[in-house]
Amino acid sequence: LRQIERLFYGSGRDYVVVMNGGSAGAGKEALYLSQFAREVHIVQNQPELMCIAQFREAIEAEDNVIVHTGATLKNVKSDGKGKITAVYLDDENNTEIFAEDGIEVFALIGQNGNGSPLSSVLPVEENGYIRQDGVGTSVKGLWTAGDVRVKAVRQVATAVSDGCLAGIEAAKVLGR
Repeated sequence: LRQIERLFYGSGRDYVVVMNGGSAGAGKEALYLSQFAREVHIVQNQPELMCIAQFREAIEAEDNVIVHTGATLKNVKSDGKGKITAVYLDDENNTEIFAEDGIEVFALIGQNGNGSPLSSVLPVEENGYIRQDGVGTSVKGLWTAGDVRVKAVRQVATAVSDGCLAGIEAAKVLGR
């Protein structure tokens, strides 16, 4: 990730991350990404973060991590050139997150397909899953992994495999 950060974003903390999910895995990744990002937004559909107390306390201590509980990703908006520039939340405030430089969206969520927030930039099936050949998409820099993809088996092992494949594809794009 450090190589991707340097190659795509230079040395500054000039980008925004939206982490869809509030489990331990999502909390851990949000903390890691907060080292590089200007802002990290955690979107959790429960009334509180579901991660362990150690991660919750660390998240609360980070100035650039914003937690949105009782919220779901409603939609994303692209600049028409493949870059996500806005994320819309379904919460009591109808929160809108904007970044002209682009927003990186990570979905670390449960068993159900939740590709619908990406429906403005990718075709999403009625049940919320994204049907793609492999992990790549038609949006530059966006790969699908885990339970958002249409696939025969939904197990941690297959999600890890998807993540590995997405990482390999990203490395190819970077020429590594």
